[in-house]
Amino acid sequence: MYTHKKKVLAVPPSTNDSKACWKDPIATEHFLKACFDQVTKGEHIGTSFTKKGWKDIVFQFNALTGRKYDKLKLNNMYDNLRKEWRVWDKLFGKVTGLGWNSEKNTVDAPDVWWENKVLENSLYGKFRDNGLPFITN
Repeated sequence: MYTHKKKVLAVPPSTNDSKACWKDPIATEHFLKACFDQVTKGEHIGTSFTKKGWKDIVFQFNALTGRKYDKLKLNNMYDNLRKEWRVWDKLFGKVTGLGWNSEKNTVDAPDVWWENKVLENSLYGKFRDNGLPFITN
């Protein structure tokens, strides 16, 4: 006889089925803090968090922001931030000899350098006028 086992979620799904809004930099900062806290507690293995880590991230983020985001929404944000970081790191990771623009929070480079980099990878262009919001030089 076939029995269907119901998958039990470690964190209940969001009560709000709408798309998560990440335009608020303070919410992103709270999310990064929650992730960092779990990394320091050893709840990050390889490239992701443990089940307990995700449960704690969801709890901490929702407590700090008053939102009701589930693990799926936060995991999507985590994946998107990782993608952004990879592009940033590939662009600037080993580059030396360029200045830093504190106002734009990005590298100060000549226009020719930027034009060549954008030809190399079109995703680099978004960092010309605005860097990653939580990067410090």
